[in-house]
Amino acid sequence: LTMKIYPETSKVLGLYKVEHTHELGNANVCYTRVPEDDRAEIAGLLRMGVEPRQVLKQMHGSSNTESNALNPSEKPALRREFINSNYIRQIRQRLDQDHIRLADSDARSVELHVERLHKKGGLLLFTIMLRDCWGRGFPAAFMFCSDGTDAMINNYLSLLRTWFPNVSLHRAMSDKDMAQINAIRRQYPLARLALCWWHVLHAWQQHFNATEFPELWALLKAWIRVMDQTEFESYWEKIAFVAPTSVREYLERNWLTRGVIEMWSAVYWKGFSIEEESDTNMLTEAWHHLLKGHFLLGKGNRHLDYLIYIITDIAIPHFIVRHRHQLLGFEGLNLRAERRAEAELKGSMILKSDITCISSGGIVSYIVRSQADSEKAYTVALDSTVSCSCLSFPSIEYCKHVHAVHLNFAPDSMETIESLPISSLTTVPSFISSNNNPPPTIESTPQNNDQAQEIQLKLNALAVRLQVEQLSSGLDSELQTFSAALDHFAEALGPSDTHVLPPRHKIAPNQHSWTETAPKMG
Repeated sequence: LTMKIYPETSKVLGLYKVEHTHELGNANVCYTRVPEDDRAEIAGLLRMGVEPRQVLKQMHGSSNTESNALNPSEKPALRREFINSNYIRQIRQRLDQDHIRLADSDARSVELHVERLHKKGGLLLFTIMLRDCWGRGFPAAFMFCSDGTDAMINNYLSLLRTWFPNVSLHRAMSDKDMAQINAIRRQYPLARLALCWWHVLHAWQQHFNATEFPELWALLKAWIRVMDQTEFESYWEKIAFVAPTSVREYLERNWLTRGVIEMWSAVYWKGFSIEEESDTNMLTEAWHHLLKGHFLLGKGNRHLDYLIYIITDIAIPHFIVRHRHQLLGFEGLNLRAERRAEAELKGSMILKSDITCISSGGIVSYIVRSQADSEKAYTVALDSTVSCSCLSFPSIEYCKHVHAVHLNFAPDSMETIESLPISSLTTVPSFISSNNNPPPTIESTPQNNDQAQEIQLKLNALAVRLQVEQLSSGLDSELQTFSAALDHFAEALGPSDTHVLPPRHKIAPNQHSWTETAPKMG
């Protein structure tokens, strides 16, 4: 193809000749360029981490066989068959330049900095872990430091506040590291500090032998979870009575002082959202296990530059992908949606007779009797702000008592409850929606009258109580009478088309002969 252009006109004149002036075929291969598809394939393999030697082998294909060496002209040659290792190395260098770009005058200084990182050792990795909406840890910030002193951590948190001024810290958990606690109090004075229960119990256990004092150890494990102040003091009296003097003095001196007891006792752990409900900092331990066992392949004493590469190029993308999986529903419901589903299920089992409506001064409230303790009751309000006096309400600003009141007294107002912030997960069941309908239940009888529905609700509520409550021995005769009445009622209903699955067969692992397995398999 011959082309000509002239300054006087914008037209391009061309003369195309069909005949070639040079040889075609294998003789012309050395004058051609590597096709774009082959270059893209090489780049893709290198990005996936394939070794250059394997890439070169894949490009050559079967061209290096003995048949091609003996008869090179019988088969048409391809340009990719003549790619060498230098060409692959050039493509790899271009890919590296996309990630690392150095100024001409800065190359040597960066090289020296990398060498210093390579030789640096004895550093600590300080990680700030956040608890996401699924109860899993997400590393938010990292620091490599020579020590974990108060001044070092304080400087670290000060930098974070400068870089992220709009981020506030509501609750922070530590293992009673006073350097961490002092730095957090200084930089985030409004944050509520908490101590990891596992570390607290571990510290207590170091001061006595749990096998010699089993009663003391059982009391301590229950004491840390007590939420009522009176019950908390009662537990302490029992502990002080059975504990050795040294243990009692140790607890009084180190754990019962003002400012410390608020960080570990469940009496002061109230009003948290479900995302903040965590009694252990094992999320940090899980992160270290993932970093050392998975990302670092279980190998210790790695160079600092390699660790920085692992965190920035492998660990952080891993957590980003996992977070996207959670948002798109691959990990199921988040904590808030699961708690809401549980509240709606239990709330639908509360009978209307357990709810009392009270009107005073134009304000309507509802008293809901506790299903676990008949002597307790909770106050529910459905005015402009929905509220309940139970301890589980603040976690998601909803509870089973609120749901029961909505179902029995204000079903129309259920549409006005603020929708759940679950990002429209595809795994959200149908009963968690804007209309907040109760979960579907299997009808016990074909009839649909009020009496049958009331019996169904009573049986459901009774079944829940039988699962969670321990019955006294004095109810044996009542249970036998009730069981006989149920059998008589089932016989009166007659046969039904509804079938339930038979009990599961316990089949042993496939470790014996077929003659022993055949009777079970049918």
